[in-house]
Amino acid sequence: MAVAARSSDPGDRSVVTVEMKNNFMQAANGILRVKADTVRRTATMAFCEAKLYNDQGEICCMATGTFQFLKRPAAKDANGERVVNEDSIQK
Repeated sequence: MAVAARSSDPGDRSVVTVEMKNNFMQAANGILRVKADTVRRTATMAFCEAKLYNDQGEICCMATGTFQFLKRPAAKDANGERVVNEDSIQK
């Protein structure tokens, strides 16, 4: 789900998990497939859901997660001068 959250962010920021809930419905056997989506994104948070399917197409697990986007820290160039990224500016 973190990949879904990051892919929904135009700034390509990293995320941290704020909350996650898993519902395990049955044992998962065979070839597994996961589908994850961002349900809603705000300026600072992403709300995601995912489903795990077995090779018969049955849902084995459902999950929801809340992720917070991290601001990019300021970096230094080769001369040691501070480089300010747009993400690190408080708006």
